[in-house]
Amino acid sequence: MSQLHPTLNAYFASLGAHDADTFVGLHSAEAVFHDPIAPEPFRGHAALRAFFEQVGGLSETLEVIDVALLFSGPTTFAVQWTASATLAGSKKAVRWPCVTNFQLDGDGRICAALAVWDHEAAMRDVMPS
Repeated sequence: MSQLHPTLNAYFASLGAHDADTFVGLHSAEAVFHDPIAPEPFRGHAALRAFFEQVGGLSETLEVIDVALLFSGPTTFAVQWTASATLAGSKKAVRWPCVTNFQLDGDGRICAALAVWDHEAAMRDVMPS
């Protein structure tokens, strides 16, 4: 992940470490985070923490793999990556390919993010067979 902006390296590391404090702290106070898991974006630190804790609670382990920078500008980054997780309870191994577009503010914090992944396919993986 060394080719990424340090904020994004820390973002992906916080996912794998289940580190809500770091995850939230990497975002500006007014950050807007769009994710297919919810119809409306998450806005601000409290909503980001609730999102992180909800999603983090689904997995026992989470590893971010196959990270590739697709595009970067001065403050804009498009990153392709895969979430490899062991689900809590069932111990089922799952993988979800993702693309996230990040916008950083002048302080290097994430002020906007748009995650793109196949929510329906992921939910089929999560649901018991």
